[in-house]
Amino acid sequence: MHTSLRLALVIGAIVVLAGSSAHARIPIPVHSGPDIVKVGPIPQELVAAAEDPTELGSWELGWKYSSFGALFSDVWTWDRELVFVKENTYTDIPAEIRTPLEKKYPFSKCGRGIWRKVGAKVIAVLILLGLLMQLKETITGRSS
Repeated sequence: MHTSLRLALVIGAIVVLAGSSAHARIPIPVHSGPDIVKVGPIPQELVAAAEDPTELGSWELGWKYSSFGALFSDVWTWDRELVFVKENTYTDIPAEIRTPLEKKYPFSKCGRGIWRKVGAKVIAVLILLGLLMQLKETITGRSS
């Protein structure tokens, strides 16, 4: 099982279990679905080699992916694909062009923002610390 899938399942289980005993009932924002993050302009050598360079020049490179997340952080991403992006439209890139571009513009550096990348790990650590503190209070019989 992939590490990110395992992490998503653990966080999901903790959120469900912790939510059932919480008294504050604070809603936790959860998101899922497709997203596109722009990477930058299409390299000039590709624009120059296109049948219509002026048309391709108005497009950008971007990563299209699906995600599940909580608290505005991606817990799990899948179906990642480098695409051409123009405003709210995208088009697939032929595989022979896409493969070298994926090496030059990896998904890990696509500009999703630091919180979207590592926020789920921070949340998981905070939840784990909270559970450990609760366990310690239960074992020692002390409460604050």
